[in-house]
Amino acid sequence: MATPSGEYFHHQTVRIVKNGQTTFTVIEKDETTNGLLIQRTNSGTPAAKCNGEVFTRADLMKYKEAPFWSRFRMCLLLLLWVAIFGLTGGAVYLVASSGRACAEENWATGWWRNSLMYQINVRTFQDSDSDGIGDLAGVRSRLDYLQSIKVETIVLNPIFMGVHGNSFAVTDFSNIDPQIGTLQDFNELVADVHARNMTIVIDFVVTHTAREHAWFPPSEMATPAFSADVIQTRDFYVWHDGVWDTSELDYQGRTIPGPPNSWKTRDDGRSTAWTWSGTRKQYHLHHLSNALPTLNYASETLKNVMDDVLRFWLRRGVDGFRVLTVKDIFPGPSKYIANLSDPALPVETTALLKRWRGIMDTPSSGGRSGIHKVLIVDGEGVSISQLGIFGVDLVVNANLMKWNSTVKNPGQHIAALIDSALKTATHRNPVSWAVGNYDEHRAASRVGSLELVDAVNIIYMLLPGTVMAFYGDELGLKDAAQSSPRDRNYPADGPQITPMLWTLDALAGFTNSSNGPWISIPKPHQRSDVQSQLQTRRSHLKVFQQLAELRKTSAMRNAAYRAGVVGETVFSFVRQLKWGSGYLILVDLRKNGLLESHPREYSLSSAQLKGTGVLALGSVSLYNTKNGGPNPLAKQNATVDLSGSIVLRESEAVVIRFPA
Repeated sequence: MATPSGEYFHHQTVRIVKNGQTTFTVIEKDETTNGLLIQRTNSGTPAAKCNGEVFTRADLMKYKEAPFWSRFRMCLLLLLWVAIFGLTGGAVYLVASSGRACAEENWATGWWRNSLMYQINVRTFQDSDSDGIGDLAGVRSRLDYLQSIKVETIVLNPIFMGVHGNSFAVTDFSNIDPQIGTLQDFNELVADVHARNMTIVIDFVVTHTAREHAWFPPSEMATPAFSADVIQTRDFYVWHDGVWDTSELDYQGRTIPGPPNSWKTRDDGRSTAWTWSGTRKQYHLHHLSNALPTLNYASETLKNVMDDVLRFWLRRGVDGFRVLTVKDIFPGPSKYIANLSDPALPVETTALLKRWRGIMDTPSSGGRSGIHKVLIVDGEGVSISQLGIFGVDLVVNANLMKWNSTVKNPGQHIAALIDSALKTATHRNPVSWAVGNYDEHRAASRVGSLELVDAVNIIYMLLPGTVMAFYGDELGLKDAAQSSPRDRNYPADGPQITPMLWTLDALAGFTNSSNGPWISIPKPHQRSDVQSQLQTRRSHLKVFQQLAELRKTSAMRNAAYRAGVVGETVFSFVRQLKWGSGYLILVDLRKNGLLESHPREYSLSSAQLKGTGVLALGSVSLYNTKNGGPNPLAKQNATVDLSGSIVLRESEAVVIRFPA
């Protein structure tokens, strides 16, 4: 039924009692008045009936305009908008925080955090084509061995094309040195590594090139590029006018300005780090020899080119990069040279690392999907916490390389080295431990006794964090007394760079070349090769395998660390889970006696443990039958009173498992 005003009503007959009189009337429900009952008055104007009173539309409008109800409606409207904005903001926060949570989870459970990484110098690992030089195909042929010792990540020392096969003297960042293979060989190696659920990282030489690199001649000539397609390289290296306050004579007797400062090269610490160019009439910086000019990352063009180098190798499937000599990346703009002795990294360096982190995280950069690309840097003099906020995943800690045979009180020395390293670790940046690398003497030679090899491996393999092993350390390889290389074009870098020993034969299974290997095989190498150590009941290699197995257990990966028994010749630590079970690691750091052993009793009270422990594994020296036979702990299921003491001979090391 339509009313004169065009409003629609639903008819309803109701009984009204007023002043004792009962009447019936027809009232209607007006949908425009929120369900109030409306009584038709004589004038035809609807009226609301509430508590026996009749209200006209005019009465209702008065209530509508009342200040209280206006404020009430405004409050409701405000609450509505607050709710809308709150829900929207909450949704945005949840999306963002879920991304952060994923990132935090990635940091907390990342594949690299407890990984066993294994550094390989390709040229000395395995020769596959009988030319006497190790190659990528040779590495590929030894993947079964690497899996057998539980290696999870392969770290290849520099593989770029370089001068005379020296990949540190780079001539092409986007190619493989032809002496070790081709890009196709690299692709096949990466595919095989990934098929085995392993990862592969390459060393990234970023601070310098060889003078023979195509960039250097036009830079020295200060030649502008004549085409937009030609890279402008005149500022790719650090050049400086020098200072006339200390003028000197060049090789032709002409007066030239002196070097900008007194910096010395890192290789010998004596030679100047600046070389005068008579062509450009400026000095160029070189942290190493003058054949390796330092790159200038103040050049945006250079940074763009190196960005593309990263993308090139990401598309090839690498799972990360280890940036070498990170402290030398940014000495500063050539006219404002910074102080290289400053332990803190310049902000330009951290910004560059953050830039590379962004490239590695960008899917469009290509490469293997679904896996975080790891960014590793050398750790000497570098703050882990400083780099962590710029996207660096691991900082390789070289503290344990300071442990050598000349150290007095080695137990306390090692404890201090480990403590200082762990203090710099963060949730995002665990410590990465190494006891050997391309530049340092091998651990078996440094510590002064082959019998201490197991002690070295037991300590650094069972510390919390990532392990960066150097090829051959699992065998106890020592520095080699090298003769001159077969070919002077392939200079040896040091006695630690020796062919991997695979078998007992004269060429150690490294090569079948009729001319022999490019560098001498260590002699004698009996019992140091893989084959012999696998066939022996107890060997350094088998201890390493046991340690690698133990590292993979959740008990070891999640256990907290604390120092245990520490003394002049003993070092120990405890790895313990929250619910109480764990491991006590204890090593005697004395060199093995030649004629007789000298057992020494060590109190375990400072380890703060109770109950009984069981021998989980021991060093080879523990089972040595010389000098009175094996240690009583060497018997099967040997137990140790954790609140008492333990007796060890020289160079012996034990891992004791204890329950909660």
